[in-house]
Amino acid sequence: MTVTLTDDKILISDDGVITADVVSQAIVKHKTLVAGYKEDIDYYKGNHKIKNKKAKAEFKPDYRLMVNFAKYIVDTYTAYFIGIPIKVTHETDEVNEFIRIFRENNDLEDNEYELAKIMAIYGHAYEFLSQDEEANTIVTYATPINTFVVYDNTIYERPLFAVNYSTGDKDVISGDVFTFDEHIEISGTTTSISFGESEMNIYQGLPIIEYIENQERQSVFENVKSLIDAINTTLSEKMNDVDALADAYMKILGAELDDKGL
Repeated sequence: MTVTLTDDKILISDDGVITADVVSQAIVKHKTLVAGYKEDIDYYKGNHKIKNKKAKAEFKPDYRLMVNFAKYIVDTYTAYFIGIPIKVTHETDEVNEFIRIFRENNDLEDNEYELAKIMAIYGHAYEFLSQDEEANTIVTYATPINTFVVYDNTIYERPLFAVNYSTGDKDVISGDVFTFDEHIEISGTTTSISFGESEMNIYQGLPIIEYIENQERQSVFENVKSLIDAINTTLSEKMNDVDALADAYMKILGAELDDKGL
């Protein structure tokens, strides 16, 4: 079974068999995207490239000014998109009451805002359904740094399975695989995954749902990263020039000057 990567989307042929080797291949493909995702969240948090520039000589001013347009773009975009919470209603009062309680118990207004923000930062986000100790469905969100869905490589790109995992020391992997029928624990390393205990997937569908910002799965500030870097550099170098000139002195040799310097 061949695992491919297109537009940050992992694709495989659908032959009905999901093995540990297939999951390992999918995780290897996903790992190639993680550096880009970490850069996205760094831009949002203000950890821009200007902070890692080579230091200037000790006697020179070395400002590292950062204007966080990435955060401004994401927050403004998200507020316009979902600043007014989603309203869900049904024509039946009983169903309406169930919806109200379910949304309140899961704080879905906050979850939906966070999903929209994650989509704006990374280009896509995931909603995660699970069961608590009392068999109640709980809803949360996940970023594409440690979660992904695998689709079939047909024109329809149907979802086949989803993975949520974490990486520890020495590339040790632990996590879960979700198919339409099973929830399977996984462990091992990136290139050698083993299946552990499994249980029935009560949802009869993938409990991890992907939301995409656009078909290319690009963040809302992806195409202005270079402009953000340029603004940071321009402002920093301007401050360096101002500071250098403020500390500059002029020495005149071989000329007689009066008290006014003329």
